[in-house]
Amino acid sequence: MSDFIHLHNHSDYSLLDSCCPVDDLVQAAEQHQMKALALTDYGNLFGAAQFFSAAKAKNIKPIIGMEAYLAPDRLEKSKLIYHIVLFAKDQQGYQNLVALTSQSYMDGFYYKPRIDKTLLRAHAAGLIGTSACLKGEIPQRLMHGQYEEAKALALEYLEIFQGDFYLEIQRHGLALDAVVNDGMQRLSRELNIPMIATNDVHYREKADATAHEILLCIQAGKTITDVTRPKYPGDTFYFRSPAEMKNLFKDVPSAIENTLALAEKISFKMEFGKSQLPVFGLPEGFTSENEYLAHLANAGLRKKMGETISEDAQKRLDYELAMIAKMGFPGYFLIVQDFINASRQMGVAVGPGRGSAAGSLVSYAIGITDVDPMRYQLLFERFLNPERVSMPDIDIDFDDRNRGKAIEYVQQKYGTDHVAQIITFGTMAARGVIRDVARALTIPLSEADRIAKMIPKRLDITLEKAVAEVPEMKALETHEDERMRSLINVSRSLEGLIRQPGVHAAGVVITPKPMRELVPIYKSAKDEISTQFDKDWVEKIGLLKMDFLGLATLTILEDAKKLIRQNYNVDVDFDRIPLDDKKTFDLFWRGETTGIFQFESQGMTEYMKQLKPTTIDDLIAMNALYRPGPMEFIPQYIARKNGKEPVDCFHSNLEPYLKSTYGVIVYQEQVMQVAQELAGFSLGKADVVRRIMSKKKPDELAKIKPEWVDGAVARGYKKELAEKIFEILVPFSNYAFNKSHSAAYAIVAYQTAYLKAHYPGEFMAAVLTSEMANTDRIAVLIHACRDMGVEVLPPDVNESMAEFYVKANNIRFGLGAVKNVGLGAIESILQAREKSGRFKSVFDLAERADLRLVNKKVLESLIQAGACDSFTGHRAQMFLAIEKALSYGQKMQQQANSDQVDIFGQAVQSESRVDIAAIGLPEAPRWTHAEMLQKEKELLGFYASGHPLDRYRAEIEAFSTYHFDDEHELREGEPIRLGGMIAEMRQIFDKKGNPMAFVTLETFGGKMESVVFASVMKECQPMLRKDHVVMLTGKVSIRNEAPSIICDGIYPIGETYQRIRSRVQIHIAQDILQNGILDNLTALLQKAQSANPATSCEVVLCLDFPEKNIIAHYKVSRYKITPTPDILQQIQLLIGQGKIVVKALA
Repeated sequence: MSDFIHLHNHSDYSLLDSCCPVDDLVQAAEQHQMKALALTDYGNLFGAAQFFSAAKAKNIKPIIGMEAYLAPDRLEKSKLIYHIVLFAKDQQGYQNLVALTSQSYMDGFYYKPRIDKTLLRAHAAGLIGTSACLKGEIPQRLMHGQYEEAKALALEYLEIFQGDFYLEIQRHGLALDAVVNDGMQRLSRELNIPMIATNDVHYREKADATAHEILLCIQAGKTITDVTRPKYPGDTFYFRSPAEMKNLFKDVPSAIENTLALAEKISFKMEFGKSQLPVFGLPEGFTSENEYLAHLANAGLRKKMGETISEDAQKRLDYELAMIAKMGFPGYFLIVQDFINASRQMGVAVGPGRGSAAGSLVSYAIGITDVDPMRYQLLFERFLNPERVSMPDIDIDFDDRNRGKAIEYVQQKYGTDHVAQIITFGTMAARGVIRDVARALTIPLSEADRIAKMIPKRLDITLEKAVAEVPEMKALETHEDERMRSLINVSRSLEGLIRQPGVHAAGVVITPKPMRELVPIYKSAKDEISTQFDKDWVEKIGLLKMDFLGLATLTILEDAKKLIRQNYNVDVDFDRIPLDDKKTFDLFWRGETTGIFQFESQGMTEYMKQLKPTTIDDLIAMNALYRPGPMEFIPQYIARKNGKEPVDCFHSNLEPYLKSTYGVIVYQEQVMQVAQELAGFSLGKADVVRRIMSKKKPDELAKIKPEWVDGAVARGYKKELAEKIFEILVPFSNYAFNKSHSAAYAIVAYQTAYLKAHYPGEFMAAVLTSEMANTDRIAVLIHACRDMGVEVLPPDVNESMAEFYVKANNIRFGLGAVKNVGLGAIESILQAREKSGRFKSVFDLAERADLRLVNKKVLESLIQAGACDSFTGHRAQMFLAIEKALSYGQKMQQQANSDQVDIFGQAVQSESRVDIAAIGLPEAPRWTHAEMLQKEKELLGFYASGHPLDRYRAEIEAFSTYHFDDEHELREGEPIRLGGMIAEMRQIFDKKGNPMAFVTLETFGGKMESVVFASVMKECQPMLRKDHVVMLTGKVSIRNEAPSIICDGIYPIGETYQRIRSRVQIHIAQDILQNGILDNLTALLQKAQSANPATSCEVVLCLDFPEKNIIAHYKVSRYKITPTPDILQQIQLLIGQGKIVVKALA
């Protein structure tokens, strides 16, 4: 064993200051055979639990410490701080360390989390202190030649720590090191204070010094060429070996020996796995949590199933209650049911369930979930396994608007000091670290972005994998530019390091005693209180962690139900809707899944059209199958469902478990049920076996297979069948999904589909309201509304509310979705409208609204969005009148506020009121249609009064091979031709310096991305301009389910007719023939004849004889025309809209 211990070490929890993860520190200590190791991150204990666990796993004694920031007065805003290192000697010391770091964030934060000596004295018991690095208070005095002051400070610290104080000496080759160390040795001799040798470790190997320099640049937002950047001198802040340290301090061997002596004083042990649940207050008449839970469960089940509970249900309920009691978790269930039921009473929508908790009948009975586990064959043991005891995990979905009310209830019930959110740590992921390092190395942003985008978008991607998979990334390792080589090498070193803390979106901790007695506390810049340990370590130290998730779909459902109640006086009760509603399933058959929870992706929509679901079980199965891995079994599931492939359940005894999914193993619960039926395992053991199978570890599989086979044979099954099914289940176990979660979410999906099928306007209005901040999504939803025959009317300050709503089967656009118009402004407008009626003009609006909220930007946006079109005048006039209107409004409001009341109570008007009607709008030319559309799209996300491509609709619809409302799903490599407008164009340069571009093409119904490589760019560059209308050709590329186009050609839309053979089909009804319109049509066609054969189209008349159910086609060989927008418009005026179609013949 080593006779030296590193006591001053920083992990990457010293944010952007150390590039040495906790596990690297522990591995280094193990490598050098150190019997103990300390962690001393700056100002926090973020990594304490992880470090303690990792060190213990390697038989290394963990020493929990912290390098604290010490201020003269933590409550004063001063940047003067010193460093001091603190170690937890025992349990009391750890508690004090937790108190110090927590308080430093709560009231001492000013650039850094700071403590002061007053706080330190109050929490010094059980702590060991050291003088720290050159930024310590004593070293600072010695550096400035103030020995006596340093001596006084050393005596003060001796007194504070009751003798447990050490002087640190470090040697990094600096002149100041020698000055400080000489002073330290003198203090040690004169005051008999022991010294310890430390190295202030910030990276593991000497070679990591360069990466550490770049990390410091990232922290400071500076570049490597900036002389003002922070920098550690030299390359010596690494995990030096014991031999190096002994040699470095051979003149003071006691400083080496004392590291062992200090470690010997440490007795603190962190406890893991011991539950620390809050106490649930029992109502009068109950003496135990088990008794009260049983009472609630039995009463709740009777309420849900009727007074006569089936024998199977009662038996299962009693079994679950017994298991919960045995495992010691009745209080957990009582706490959860309490805040869920309280939330419902407060009007907070709660989801039917989430995760494996939906498999518990007790959860269903007491209101935690709303999914009957017996109806859906869900298993309690998948949730709470008596053969693998662990804390239950119940995650709850609340409507995202009211989620905060549920958290507030818990805070009021248990106390604000017993409830906190949970910290998260953002890491330097592959793409992000490339951009960070490139910035520090002065590599241009465009180049950094280009390289970052080479990295595949996958959850499991790392730079190592990217270099192996992408040749361009591999080439960076040998690039001629040294910065490029450094980019890839340094990025590799920094990848995965912690970048910044955050607050978990859902995690909440409830503790039995004040939080900071059990876990250190962190306070974010937004004043959010959270634990310093992340969710995994919070659970491992035994605290009750739950996810309070905000689910937007629940808000949508509540909003839709509210609109339905207003419009139809109907209260939709989801407990009473039929689960076999044909109208609902027809939506899935037709692929009308926009807005339907979990089922609206393009791939899922296509599968649902093929599947033609008829039961809720189909939705549950597809929800489970549509994810990486099991997705490959969807075609088999569909084929079996539709009778195109025989159903095989392997054995008749397995049919009860596999029949609902046509013999395809979809769920983890099915794996467990097969194990129980075939091998005779208990469901608890079956869950353990399922987990072993999913991990696919050969040694573990080899242990359980004989037991599986023997059990099956003992139960009368053939050995060959048992072995066959075992081998089938191993890969399936990895893919199989939790049915409890899938069932709960499929129910929510069905509820959304039911509302969409029966109340389409109200449902889509609610969906639009939920997406008000996302203009791209608004455009997609409005397109879907129009496909459903629901019109979305533009915003109107005289009609709109803040949200979208339905009137006369049309949806009115919500003012809250107009950009730049805040909620305060909207409330002011609505209040004024409610009080005094409709607005007549922009002057009237300015007079009656609160101009502190309805300012110039708001008025500009409302006018440009068309929300003031019901006023006098056109948009250009109103826009020019804004300044005058605001001036008028301010004057009128000041006048109203200055009105006096005389001594007889009579109002005294300070000035006669100006007549609004007498105020004229300025003369101004109307905005062009294109200008109006551009502003509408910018502010609303869609074109409210037309579409800029309307002029080219015939060409785009005729010659595009794909439309966004098409039935077919785009496939990888499929040829495509798409007409539209270039909405965005970004040019970059490839690695050879040649220009290439990323183009966003907007067309009717949506947008599609396209990449134009350098080889194509040469020919296409003149066409690549924003707002140009073009026809783009290429091949489809599918990434993350999103189709894009690898472009091989672009040309102006006007050249379409000469590039693609086409025909004009004119549909003529019988009554038109009788009205003599044919002569006028002939004249038009004659006038439109094309002199250029290259651009001419043949004309076909389609004569409709409805009484004979015949459409006769006649080719008009005399006339070949060029179907310009003007010609097509003239024909449509003659025979009616929608009666003329241009079709591509190639």
